[in-house]
Amino acid sequence: MTEKGVAAWGGRSIPFSVVRSERKTMSITVDPHGDVIVRVPNVADIEEVIERIAKRGGWISYHQMNAERWRPRTPARTYELGETHLFLGRQYRLSAEIGLAQSVKTSGDRIVLTMHRPNRIAERKALLDGWYLTQAREIIGKRLDKVFAPFAVLDHPLPRLIVRDLTHRWGSLTSRGNLVVSRHIVRAPRQCIDYVLVHELCHLEHRNHGAEFWNLLDRMMPDHQKRKARLEKILL
Repeated sequence: MTEKGVAAWGGRSIPFSVVRSERKTMSITVDPHGDVIVRVPNVADIEEVIERIAKRGGWISYHQMNAERWRPRTPARTYELGETHLFLGRQYRLSAEIGLAQSVKTSGDRIVLTMHRPNRIAERKALLDGWYLTQAREIIGKRLDKVFAPFAVLDHPLPRLIVRDLTHRWGSLTSRGNLVVSRHIVRAPRQCIDYVLVHELCHLEHRNHGAEFWNLLDRMMPDHQKRKARLEKILL
């Protein structure tokens, strides 16, 4: 049975869960939902856990705030006709029509699905999701080619681009040098897509988020903070 507890830090309470095992050290993690999990040796005293959490309160609070920022503020899409969907920063209303060849296109303020059975919501979702993925691979690839030139000057090869369904970040640079990007950013304006790419490309030079990383990002994209704020406002 998982133990529960509460620690105090900075005038607020921090609930936590304790997981005991045959280990020698104590570790604290904040999961994507903002929950605090403490892994401890079987013999650890609960008061020791509370004391450790109080010492790490600032770190915990920071990661909980980041988790909160990633919680969607807009309702999940239901794929009902007339529902709005974003593409490159613009709002489109979903519509569907019967056709022999399945396809997706934008027309005015609508995303039009042509499909065999337009009344089936699951098939609408599958068709639209597939279209978004195709668009993401094409558009993000073109944006990567556009923003990469300054990094090529620094003698870095163009990373392999992988577009997938990330849930808790917009992108990452793997230890093998692959650039992994969330397909969902194709819903944002191009300048926001460029921000995600440039941010991750800066990790070619500096793997962590130290001062040198932020100095490089400032040079490569002086308005990166505005772009990041716009991205989060639009997509969360």
